[in-house]
Amino acid sequence: EMMVHGFELDEERPEVGVVRRQALGFPGWALVHYPEHAKEILDGRRDLDKLRKKAASKPAVARTKIGAIADDLEDADPSLVPSFWEQAGRIYIEVGNVKFAAQCFDKARKFEKDLGLDIDQDQRRQVYIEFAQSGGLSVKALSAYSKELKKELGPKPAYDQFFELCVKRTLAGLPPYVAMPKDLRALVKAAKLDPAAEEDRFVDAVM
Repeated sequence: EMMVHGFELDEERPEVGVVRRQALGFPGWALVHYPEHAKEILDGRRDLDKLRKKAASKPAVARTKIGAIADDLEDADPSLVPSFWEQAGRIYIEVGNVKFAAQCFDKARKFEKDLGLDIDQDQRRQVYIEFAQSGGLSVKALSAYSKELKKELGPKPAYDQFFELCVKRTLAGLPPYVAMPKDLRALVKAAKLDPAAEEDRFVDAVM
């Protein structure tokens, strides 16, 4: 973000701490992939940051204003919009409103599907894990994701990826959602794995 304004990194700094991994968000992801829209991207980030207090005090009002910013970004390039909605979701997570965070996340995914945008699979995997660990994913979104992975990646890769998400979500302190065993077993069956062995592996992973 600073490089867009002409700054350069003077020297590498050593690691000074450890935080939970977060996917490259907005504006970072957008600037990396769409530098030609740097002005619109940074304007969108600035306008979004101004809504932080509003997101805490009047979440519905803030979401309406966020939608207007998303419309402006869509005019510049529709591919910018999903990352923007994810960043809006992060703001709601920061203010403790996981319900609105999940809604923002769902808007990002719906926008991708409606416009048929290309999906960066690794970026999406990281975003799903990040929001799952923060409680910013609805049960409906989690179950739908398990089915999407099977369709897009095939049974075994889909299972491995969804298994990772469920383990990390649980280790983050969130109880397994009601349909999680069913979703995992469906992928286990499709991947032709031993159900009992996989259940034991899951328990071992979260203990």
